[in-house]
Amino acid sequence: MKSFCLCAVVCLWVANASAVDTELAVGNPDILLEGIARTENVAFDSNKVGDRELTYKAHGVLQIRQPYLDDVNRIAGPKAMVAIWGKPVLTIQDIKDPEKAIWAAKVYLAHYGRRYERLTGKKPTSEIYARIHNGGPDGWQKYSTTRYWAKVKDRMNDVYAAAVARRSTGRT
Repeated sequence: MKSFCLCAVVCLWVANASAVDTELAVGNPDILLEGIARTENVAFDSNKVGDRELTYKAHGVLQIRQPYLDDVNRIAGPKAMVAIWGKPVLTIQDIKDPEKAIWAAKVYLAHYGRRYERLTGKKPTSEIYARIHNGGPDGWQKYSTTRYWAKVKDRMNDVYAAAVARRSTGRT
């Protein structure tokens, strides 16, 4: 019996070793991420390159930069990346794929959201996540991200209103 229990624990540990936390502590992470995407890239153009004058240009539907992606690759680790995406790191070219960009944002936001919670003792909100996305790990503290949050919040309200309208008319 002991060997069975030990085997079960080891099997569970191995199965979770490649798991990467993508859980955001908000009611509907999809609305948050769509709000961010609509703020960053109104046309949802996967090939959009923004902030061309900056050292690190922003790419894809969520306008992710290389340092953000470097954090995602470090947080997830090569073993999990191979298990999930079949390669040890994601590249800026990968971020042009909306599925990979959304996954990367969830990894980044979940990680730095937990850091926010450790530092403040509070659960992260949509505002905290949006400000981290825009301003980096400490974006929630930066005054410069308050206007960004107002824009994301407006886009989230638009997304929510459209979803409610679709439900009331019977369209999905």
